[in-house]
Amino acid sequence: MVGNRRMKVDNKGFSLLELLIALGLTMIIVFTIATLSLSFNRYQARRLERAHVQENFRNTVSIISEELKGVMFLNLLEPPLEGMSLELFFTYDGHDIIRYSIERSGVESQVFRTRYNSATPINRTNWSQQKSNILSQVPLEKEPVSDRIRAISHFFFTFREGLTVSILGQLTNGLRVNYISLVFPRN
Repeated sequence: MVGNRRMKVDNKGFSLLELLIALGLTMIIVFTIATLSLSFNRYQARRLERAHVQENFRNTVSIISEELKGVMFLNLLEPPLEGMSLELFFTYDGHDIIRYSIERSGVESQVFRTRYNSATPINRTNWSQQKSNILSQVPLEKEPVSDRIRAISHFFFTFREGLTVSILGQLTNGLRVNYISLVFPRN
């Protein structure tokens, strides 16, 4: 009878196979959640970068456009009549010359508004002779119009029926962003 007696086994725990299956399923769930979280974080970073760049472009173009609305067409010293220009020069009274241009520092760019002064009145006819003298002076003011960002690739002005202020750029993921404003200077 001793040989027929079976020992009672207490089955209160998990077998090794059950434990390995549960561990494998847990790892798959954790990996899926981590992958989704990283994807969401990358998406958020791209979305925030795009929003920052668009806001920066919009503010830059708006500042320039607002100032140009008060300028008479004849006071544009170098109107970009044939094609485009990478900088814009104009004057209000013939003495204060305003320049909008882009400056690059490594891979980053920034748009600046620079103000020069001339002792003699400047107009479109004598601007080409006076330009180098005026630009060699220390400017009265030089202020940034945009943030210093990597995204700015092009900044230019064109003139057809009105003055077009354009700023183009590229985000780190290759997506292109642009902002354009059409301004009609006073006649």
